[in-house]
Amino acid sequence: MSVDLDHSSHHQPPAMFPRAVSDLISPIMKYLLLTAALTAVIAQALPAAGPALTPMVPTDCLDLITSKFDNLEPFPIFPQIFSPVGMYEGLKYGGFYAQKANGETQGLKAGSGSIVAAANVLSDVVLFGKLEFAPFATISVNSSYKSFSFFALDLGCRTSASSEVGEAKPCNVLVTGFKQVGEKTIQLPPVKLDYTTAGLTNQKLKRFGLGYFDKGYDDILNITLSVAKDSGLAIDTTVYIDDVSVSKNCIYAT
Repeated sequence: MSVDLDHSSHHQPPAMFPRAVSDLISPIMKYLLLTAALTAVIAQALPAAGPALTPMVPTDCLDLITSKFDNLEPFPIFPQIFSPVGMYEGLKYGGFYAQKANGETQGLKAGSGSIVAAANVLSDVVLFGKLEFAPFATISVNSSYKSFSFFALDLGCRTSASSEVGEAKPCNVLVTGFKQVGEKTIQLPPVKLDYTTAGLTNQKLKRFGLGYFDKGYDDILNITLSVAKDSGLAIDTTVYIDDVSVSKNCIYAT
């Protein structure tokens, strides 16, 4: 008896996955393809990621503010001792104190509201560059800001710095700015503010803005207020300021 060794005539059934596995292949492939397609569409729709935003310090930095001082409460007696303005809305007011501006007894009325920042002219006249003047107050940046730009302020003068009673009087006040240029601090040309008055009581402060601080008074570190030698403003005088408009330049965190 012969044995047929030729298996070519024998047909074996094709290899099959178990039914439970083969039924899963089609849904899985469809899910993977759909997921890949959706991912590509979303990636094209979304904008490209930019650099991380640098937070500002402080977060409430404004482009332009006008300080009115009306939320300050002057002490009833000796406000120059007990009510210094100090740090106010991001700037340091050196030599200024909060004062209620009573036009009847003090000669001057506030630019807005009823509270002003006042400074007494009590220093001796000193030589500073080519100008002789008596510096008496400053406005400067604090650690949260690198600089500020000075735009405008209301200003007026009255007599009797040491008394609650005084009269409005004409004066010439010099405002001198200082700014950082490279590694040096330079002095800007002083700006002369001429205050005139039509009477002795209930006089308004004068607004000094456009045309005064538009040449170089940007990105400054501080300003100094002083009295010119030829101003006729004697020692024992008070200078009122109000509605101080500045733009503060923030320091950004690294």
